[in-house]
Amino acid sequence: MKTLVLSMISIAATVAAMTACTSESDPVDEVEAQVPINLNAGVLQTKAVIDAGENGLPTNKVDHVHFYRVDVTSPTTPSWDSPTKSFTGSIETTGEITVTEKQYYATNGNNTFISGLYLGDNITTIPTITTGKTPFTINGTQDILFASGIDMGNRKDPKTTTLSFEHQLTQFKFVAKTNSGIDEITDINIALKNAKATSAISLSDGTLDTWTGDLELTIPSLTAAANGGESTPSLGYMLQPNLSNIAISVTADKYLQGAQDLTITAKDGGTFEAGKSYVITVTFTGKEVSAKATIGKWIDGTNPDAGTIE
Repeated sequence: MKTLVLSMISIAATVAAMTACTSESDPVDEVEAQVPINLNAGVLQTKAVIDAGENGLPTNKVDHVHFYRVDVTSPTTPSWDSPTKSFTGSIETTGEITVTEKQYYATNGNNTFISGLYLGDNITTIPTITTGKTPFTINGTQDILFASGIDMGNRKDPKTTTLSFEHQLTQFKFVAKTNSGIDEITDINIALKNAKATSAISLSDGTLDTWTGDLELTIPSLTAAANGGESTPSLGYMLQPNLSNIAISVTADKYLQGAQDLTITAKDGGTFEAGKSYVITVTFTGKEVSAKATIGKWIDGTNPDAGTIE
């Protein structure tokens, strides 16, 4: 059975803090001088799923990346319940981050902490924060990335630090396949049965709340070529992470009598893990329909057992 092998990324956004420069003949009040915070990033993205390239730079501009800033007196631990500021930025193909509002270090010497969150192309405004958490609802097509807050120092001691974005969801692709001797099968539809849609992410450490609300998602019609052929893989769908199994319902009007249910059990530590991509292959054998998952690109993992139905 064909296996699509992907490789996981840890997307890194490099945050460079640069100090202001003056000459002796042009004195500046050091207390009031504004020291800019310049952000740079390296990510590679497709329309929905975000990947990293060899050079760590994006092939397309990434819009609607949200940043949260907390200024505190060192060594106080920042509280993300009510950030000092929040702002939106875009990651350019050069790796530079352009922001809607230029950021400067606090003139009182406080340290600046910054975290980052990407909730997909459709989230264009800064999300609401409730007790340090941002609620969200997914539809299966958007990637979610989070970077824990980092200490960027202060105006007199700025730091160059890496802001590491990590995938918060699990990606699934779907393939339909025939065994040898089986004719082409068209109009194969796969519906998810046990994924949830709504959660919230903690800005302090990226922890996800309990998931609620059923996610209604049907994979568009697939066609499995005859005699052991496969369909074109579906798009990647980003779903609730850490499920112990994924339940699907398969229909094929000219092959199956009604819907057939399959449950595919995870192998990776008992769950389908965040940041990993799995390829679910549904095989039509002539006597039964079976399915199993293999690991696709974000990171390598262990294949789960196949599921079989009559």
